[in-house]
Amino acid sequence: MLQSVGHCVRSRTHARTTNAPFFGSCGGYQHAVLEVARNLLGLTDADNTEVNPDTAMPLICGLSCSLVEVHAPVRLVEGSQIATISGSVELDAAYHCSFGVNREFLPRFVDGPIVFTGFDSDGDPRAFEHPSHPFFIGTAFQPERAALDGSPHPVVSAFVAACELHHTSRASR
Repeated sequence: MLQSVGHCVRSRTHARTTNAPFFGSCGGYQHAVLEVARNLLGLTDADNTEVNPDTAMPLICGLSCSLVEVHAPVRLVEGSQIATISGSVELDAAYHCSFGVNREFLPRFVDGPIVFTGFDSDGDPRAFEHPSHPFFIGTAFQPERAALDGSPHPVVSAFVAACELHHTSRASR
């Protein structure tokens, strides 16, 4: 398990620092937020209460209500990459999680490398992107769950296209 976690950490950092495409949903979203907080914002003690319930800096914490097998609207920031990809400023998001970003820490991310661009009806963050990166997106909801209904989600399709473009550009060097 630790090897998998270590590989995952290197993958997020590698993607962020080399402009390789990154898409993280649910746990991937949470861990990417932690990676940015720890490595770029200096919040070295930031942690996830699911893993460390006694953390002094609960950046990722239990949601006030479970979002397991829930569909709920997410409002996207107009002009954001994810809104452009989705073709809308509101999504019906499929969830299967119980943890998310503690909004008490949102001020720490202002003027940081990632911007929260999707919010639920209570104003809690549900998506981020890295505006100066070709494709670095995280969502608390799980766009890949659209495949359960037999249809690709635009965010997943855009991620696949970004990966193809990245691979092609690297192969032509």
